[in-house]
Amino acid sequence: MKKLIVLLISCLIWTNLFSQLVIDSLCTDFETPAFFISNLSGSWQIGSPEKTVFNESYSLTNSIVTDTINPYPINDTSIFYGTYAPEYVENYLNMYYPFRIDLFHRFDTDSLEEYGLIEVSIDGGNDWADLLTTEYLDDGYFTDDLPGNTHVNLISQDSTFDNLIITGNSNGWIHSIITFDVDGFNTYQNPIVIDSIMVKFTFISDSEENFNDGWQIDKLCIRYLNYNVSGVESISKNVEIFPNPATSQITIQSENSWNNASFTLYNSLGIPVKQTNKFNNNITTIDVDDLADGMYYLELKENEQTKVFKKIIIAKR
Repeated sequence: MKKLIVLLISCLIWTNLFSQLVIDSLCTDFETPAFFISNLSGSWQIGSPEKTVFNESYSLTNSIVTDTINPYPINDTSIFYGTYAPEYVENYLNMYYPFRIDLFHRFDTDSLEEYGLIEVSIDGGNDWADLLTTEYLDDGYFTDDLPGNTHVNLISQDSTFDNLIITGNSNGWIHSIITFDVDGFNTYQNPIVIDSIMVKFTFISDSEENFNDGWQIDKLCIRYLNYNVSGVESISKNVEIFPNPATSQITIQSENSWNNASFTLYNSLGIPVKQTNKFNNNITTIDVDDLADGMYYLELKENEQTKVFKKIIIAKR
């Protein structure tokens, strides 16, 4: 009973902290040009489909298709990009909030040698992660409880919460929602400053002529799930929190001194495990040597307003 009460209290804490979830979205139904969609190559075309299986779009008239009229060609690699690069707030993407791809699509291919890929890059296209197989997915615990890999067939209503293979016949439209853990991916690679997030859609065909329709996408959105925790500012004083992952100590450093600042470190259930009184210097440390390995969340306040909310990994082994 006590465990249940603690769990309910922790859920209330997180609900309060994340009650101001803001979703910044770029969306297109392909009826008008979308500035964030670019570099169509190969057989990708935007228009009204007139094919055997792909004879209409999901929403209105247009969609993006591997050729709107003809079967896709053999030995083809077709690519287009969606890019999220906000310029209205400096370093906005370096809050490392989850990034979501939301699309309606269907596919009609011949074999496993013909397939679609959805990949993401946070370094300008130098390195790519396969969104359909990556381990860096956000489980939705702190956003909207939606699993990181969610695919629903709109005819059968069957749901898949696992890797989707874009090959064969989808037997109708699929609504796919894939939520990428930007923070986790960046932390475990070589952390970089992120100024854009790119999504690459690739369709690959083999050497066998088969007269199938390929891949069709409609109502495509790329979203940045900004927690906006209790009025959190996107960037405050160029804060650095390191190392992350941490082993025994975490350092919080900013360019300027804080004014009546404090921090709280929460465990994964939302229970405070470390807190400080007020401090006014530009650097402070947190001893985490007594904490178990796992995922934590650091909230940094100044004058009782949250300025930073950051996921922290403690890994001593």
